[in-house]
Amino acid sequence: MNLIPFPFPHHSDVTEAEYHDLLNGFKRPPDDEESAGLLELESQSIEKETQHTLPPQMNTIKYTGPVGTMSCDCGTSVSEARARGCKYDTLAASWLPDACRDDQLSADFDNAGPNGTWTYFANKEATTVLTIEQVAALPDSGLNCFWITQQWHLAHCTFYWKKLWRQRQIKVVIEHHYDCLGHIEHCERMLLKSGSLGDRVTEAAVGLSGDYLQLGPSGGCPSDQATIEEKDEGHHYDHSGNNMRIIA
Repeated sequence: MNLIPFPFPHHSDVTEAEYHDLLNGFKRPPDDEESAGLLELESQSIEKETQHTLPPQMNTIKYTGPVGTMSCDCGTSVSEARARGCKYDTLAASWLPDACRDDQLSADFDNAGPNGTWTYFANKEATTVLTIEQVAALPDSGLNCFWITQQWHLAHCTFYWKKLWRQRQIKVVIEHHYDCLGHIEHCERMLLKSGSLGDRVTEAAVGLSGDYLQLGPSGGCPSDQATIEEKDEGHHYDHSGNNMRIIA
């Protein structure tokens, strides 16, 4: 007997004939006009209720495609990002528009660090501490580079997996830079590395767009500050392999 999985969780397998009978039952039209009218009213009621239960901001966002295809670009400077209504997101280490942020998840990420906070450094030696405000302003500085522990980096990976899951509940747009297999594979390599990573530091750069990477004079640490291995471990690693924007 040919068995196929039932397409809903917690149900046993059914025969192929039973499965198609069930599908035909879903598609079967109402037997009379009264039933058809009731179905139409119920559909309208559900649609109206759904509209009222959506978060207020979701009623004002016009998506031009499936979730994840909306641009998360905030321009080429901090001032332009602010003018566009973007805010700095610590989880993404990037300026993002409202539609691309999960503020509750980012707050949880901030509290997940040692003693409920993460420390950001201006140098590889981890001797100069930066505030979040200073980190957020780095794209407008002469050197868009900061350093964090590998513990931060790994937490960033796992929290972005949470963001991918929460996308279905709150309809947040995942930046193209992270909505790709390359980011998952990059995180996988970091998680599988042996040894204690908590005391090590890795480089990062603040982004102004979730659609591409900004590399160049203001797009990361100087080459003499990071080895090739460190750049692979770094948060600004090119996860997709082809979405870089070179800034001259």
